[in-house]
Amino acid sequence: MATKRCPKCGQLKPLDAFGVRKRSPSGRKSWCRRCESRRQEERHRERSAAGLCRECGRASRAEAAVFCADCLMHQAAKRAARRQSGLCAACGAQAIQGRSRCRACAARARITHLVLRTGMSEKEHADMLADQEGRCAICREQCRTGRRLAVDHDHFSGRIRGLLCFRCNTSLARYEQYAQRFAQYLAGGKIQT
Repeated sequence: MATKRCPKCGQLKPLDAFGVRKRSPSGRKSWCRRCESRRQEERHRERSAAGLCRECGRASRAEAAVFCADCLMHQAAKRAARRQSGLCAACGAQAIQGRSRCRACAARARITHLVLRTGMSEKEHADMLADQEGRCAICREQCRTGRRLAVDHDHFSGRIRGLLCFRCNTSLARYEQYAQRFAQYLAGGKIQT
């Protein structure tokens, strides 16, 4: 197996640990992926703290924005071109019509997102969906918006309670946030602010 030494961290690593750069003699970047990633994070933090665009680092940005207007337009144009090409942005396979990913990459991204956000495995999700017969745990209907059922969890303990449609999930979130005010209002009392 071919190896290469990263000049930043000084470690000898396999070539797969280095990003691809076609014009390099080895066909790989000089720094390993980990060192490249750390440098990118550091650069983004520096630029954000200075109020500069996170992408180009030159133009100043609006107060709440991360990117300048030019970089936002450039990113939107790249996304549109990827969608029009019909190829997956991640692997280059045929993308889902109107999307920038193929079915396999979209499924992988959904699973990764599910595990990272909820700690729930794909099998646990499938089992819970089967137990609920593919319906919302509250209204017992399919999601009317065509979205997947959301994973509902207790915000204090983190315990997963069930899968909810968009409408029930957002309604429950509002109820939990304003439960005392709802009770005061229904009791005819004056709502305290």
